[in-house]
Amino acid sequence: MIKDELIKQQKIEHLGKSYIETLSVYLDIVEHYIFIGNLKKATTIMRNLGFKEKNCRSFIKTIIKKYDDDDSKYLKMIMNNQIKRKLLN
Repeated sequence: MIKDELIKQQKIEHLGKSYIETLSVYLDIVEHYIFIGNLKKATTIMRNLGFKEKNCRSFIKTIIKKYDDDDSKYLKMIMNNQIKRKLLN
């Protein structure tokens, strides 16, 4: 499930464009937490935004599949300080 589909399922057309943009930014933050492996924090944010558990799990699975390659794994290790930055140069 991609971000736009997730927002459409919330049926928030009546709340305005700025609300949808803000929700999109929060989902970018959720995507970051999923990328670095903090699924608990990502789920908490999504639940606080009003998403159902089913949608949370679906979005998390989609993002995990999106970043399931070697380059992303190395970047994740760098972001989690598992690889020292001195070794990168």
